[in-house]
Amino acid sequence: MRKFSKTLAVVGLLTPMSAGALGIGEIKLRSALNQNLSAEVPLIVSGDESVSEIRVNLASPDAFHRAGIDLAHFLHGLSFEVVPKPDGQFTINISSRDAIREPFLNFLVEVSWPKGRMQREFTLLLDPPTTFKKGVAVRTARAATTLGAQPA
Repeated sequence: MRKFSKTLAVVGLLTPMSAGALGIGEIKLRSALNQNLSAEVPLIVSGDESVSEIRVNLASPDAFHRAGIDLAHFLHGLSFEVVPKPDGQFTINISSRDAIREPFLNFLVEVSWPKGRMQREFTLLLDPPTTFKKGVAVRTARAATTLGAQPA
């Protein structure tokens, strides 16, 4: 019985105290090369999170370096906005102030909320406007890392 109690205690310590989960879906590109970037990423949120608690930003230069990703200067022009949808779901709208002239984008996004933070790498290939099909889903890198819980 004593071993069972110790095992139960260890499992209890390793299990998160709350299921305040948050996930990032696959990116959908809505723009083409030489246009302002417009993309949408579904945000999977547990029932106890609100839009005001979720922050989305381009990851820090140190995070880019640790991930082995070049931080191109034009990536600083990206904007991230968490938007509630009518069905109760959330999305991250990604846009740029200027037209994107590079056909290949690789960037790291950081999402933080009261119970933790997560980073996700996205890789986009922007087609010229003549071959672009609106709403085409783009494959992304599967590198998602939970960086740990933040103090409440």
